[in-house]
Order: sequence, then C-alpha cells, then structure tokens
Amino acid sequence: MRKQNLMQRFITGAKKGIFTPTLPNNILKIHNNFITRIFRILGGISILLILTHRLEYLGEGLLYPTALVLCTVLALFFGLYLIFITYHRFKYIIKILKSDELDIRNSL
Repeated sequence: MRKQNLMQRFITGAKKGIFTPTLPNNILKIHNNFITRIFRILGGISILLILTHRLEYLGEGLLYPTALVLCTVLALFFGLYLIFITYHRFKYIIKILKSDELDIRNSL
C-alpha cells in the first residue's frame, strides 16, 4: 500500500512539473513566433558553422568574409537572445516556487 501511494504521488508531481510552463505567457508568445523560430534555427546553425570551422571551405574570395561576418552577427544576437530567455526563465521559476502554483491539493 505504501509503495503504491509513493508511486502515485511521484506520478502526480511529475505531471505537474512537466505541464508547468517555465516562461511567462508574454515571452512564450514571442518565443513561439514563426520569425523567432527561424531566427533560432539560423542562430544555431551559425554557431555550429563557426565552432566547426565549416566556413573555411568557402575559399579565400569575397564569400568567406561576408559569410563569416553574417554568421558572427547572427551568433552574437542569438547568444544575447539565449541570455535573455535564460534570465527570464530563472526569474519566472523562482516566482513559481515562491507562489502556491506548484502546490498539489489532496482531494481525499
């Protein structure tokens, strides 16, 4: 009986933790916007291109410095975006932990 009660409490807590948002609604709207999703994809690809040195395969012409500057700018803005999202995520999670939103009421 005790193991079943413990497992039931674990499942209830896991469901509550999974379905609790980690960002406020106004930032979630921006985060899930189509343009922001494209920016996140391009930012991630540009960081991967810079870290793996795949841009060097473009050669020594005008294409290499142009692509390098474009990827660097995208990676910089993407890094700032990630810092912004992480800051607001921590701030919102602390707010949730201090409030009663995560409390699970037992109806029995």
